Amino acid sequence: GFSSIFRGVAKFASKGLGKDLARLGVNLVACKISKQC
Repeated sequence: GFSSIFRGVAKFASKGLGKDLARLGVNLVACKISKQC
C-alpha cells in the first residue's frame, strides 16, 4: 500500500538527504539570524 511505499521512500531519503536536511537547517538558522526570510 501507500504507507509501505512512503516508508521505503523515507528510508531512502534519510540516507540520501541527511546532508541536504542539515544544510537546510543551517540555511534556516542563518536566515533567522540575518532576518532575511
